[in-house]
Amino acid sequence: MRWLRTMKLLLVVLLALGANAGCDDLNCFDGAGLEAKYNEGADIAAAENAAQFEQGKTFGLSLTRADGEREGAAAGYSDGYSAGYNSPDGYDAGYQDAYDEGSSDGAFDGSACSSGTSDGYSDGRSDGYDDAYSDGYSEGYSDGESSGASDGEAACEAPEVARVAGGGTTGSLALVKNRMKSTPSIAPQPEDHADDVDPEEARVCYKRGYDDSYDYLAYERGVSEGKRLNPEYQAGYRGAYEPAFASGEIDGIDAGYADGAIDGYDDGYADAASVIYDDCYSDGYDDGYDDGGSDGYDAGYDDGYSNGYDDGWSSVTCE
Repeated sequence: MRWLRTMKLLLVVLLALGANAGCDDLNCFDGAGLEAKYNEGADIAAAENAAQFEQGKTFGLSLTRADGEREGAAAGYSDGYSAGYNSPDGYDAGYQDAYDEGSSDGAFDGSACSSGTSDGYSDGRSDGYDDAYSDGYSEGYSDGESSGASDGEAACEAPEVARVAGGGTTGSLALVKNRMKSTPSIAPQPEDHADDVDPEEARVCYKRGYDDSYDYLAYERGVSEGKRLNPEYQAGYRGAYEPAFASGEIDGIDAGYADGAIDGYDDGYADAASVIYDDCYSDGYDDGYDDGGSDGYDAGYDDGYSNGYDDGWSSVTCE
């Protein structure tokens, strides 16, 4: 009977979701019981925040000079690396130095022209076909409509043209009325409201008050405050930060220059090759447009003539 237990569990979950959905617009500031529960949750969260902050502060005050040296070295190297990487001697210098080299190589990329010609021809042929098709369709439709109307008039002059009578006025359509009886509306019944706060609504407002006031960083803020007030930790931190910063800055410059050189070369190559591509694309487009136009006009004219002929024929009414 595992499936039965599963269905029961699913039903409980759905009911719980429905209850929570109904609480989304709950007013927890009603000036009465619900607001009291909200404030209760907020007060509990504030008390926990204060306790967490004090715990963190105590930990920060307990740290040693060695702790400060270790963390100062790590922070100094990280800050120095970032400063060096983003300095004028880092990424930007590598980018600029390699861009010119990439541009020079890209200017001799033979595949750029062949790719541009091929892509241009394909796009031009498609556009030329569409434009010519539209022109051909319009002219073909006009000619076909005229011919269809002319042939339709000629058909009307033939003897004994069959007539299709319209629908009869009696016996062909049954009109049914008053088949549906109206259902009298039932006036809504007034709801009973209990004076006591609903337990589920109270729980929701309590949680909202708690969540709105709870500080997830209270402990970390306390640790920072403890470190700030800890002279031994501060002495170790400051003593290790500057040398680590200098070391990190050197490594950051080297890494930034290397990354900039890769990106600069690639961009320089691509920019130069794109100039060749664009020139050859334009030539290929013109050739493709002309070829596509010669095919598109004939196809458009044929389709337009056929549709115009049908519409011209249908527009004729024999008297």
